[in-house]
Amino acid sequence: MEQQLPEQSTRTAAETDALEGSLRALWDKARLTAERMGRLREDNRSLVEQVSQLHEQLRRTQQELEEVQEQLKAQPLVQISTAQHQEPMFSNGERQALAEKVKDLLEKLEGYL
Repeated sequence: MEQQLPEQSTRTAAETDALEGSLRALWDKARLTAERMGRLREDNRSLVEQVSQLHEQLRRTQQELEEVQEQLKAQPLVQISTAQHQEPMFSNGERQALAEKVKDLLEKLEGYL
C-alpha cells in the first residue's frame, strides 16, 4: 500500500522555484533597505555636524556684531555738519576699518540666509 503525503508537503518544482524566487527577492530588498538606511544614517550624522558648525559660526558672528556695537556706543558722539571747515567724523583709517568689519559681518549673515 502506497502512503499518500499530505497535499501541503507535496509541492511541485515550479511552486518550489517560485517560493525560492520570492524569498530571494525579499532578501535582496531587505539588503538594499539596510544599505540605504546605513547611508541615510551617515548623511544624518554629517548634517548634524554641519548644523552644529553653523550654529557655532552664527554664535561667533553675533558676538563680533555685539563687539562692534559696543565699540560704536563707546565712541563719542560727533556733530554732523555740512560745513567744509569741520573735521570728518572718522579718520580714513577708522572709516576703512569700520567699513571692512561691517562688510565682513554682512557677508557672514548673508551666508546664513
